[in-house]
Amino acid sequence: MSSFEDAAWPGGAVELRDAAGRVLVRLEQDSAANGQRLKITSVLTGEVQYVDALMLEALTWLPDELLSARDGEEE
Repeated sequence: MSSFEDAAWPGGAVELRDAAGRVLVRLEQDSAANGQRLKITSVLTGEVQYVDALMLEALTWLPDELLSARDGEEE
């Protein structure tokens, strides 16, 4: 399996949009610190999070209900 750096990644950032076509987040590779990370930037707020491979892998262990919960909203 190839590493994040070797993976097919379009030059620059990838932008994820909602159903209405608005850009919500921008994803970029980041290797400026210790190792490879995913830089996630909120286009709306400018907030940035850096996520490494271990953190991404941990997301696969979480139940769907936990990931889809929003600030006390009932489904």
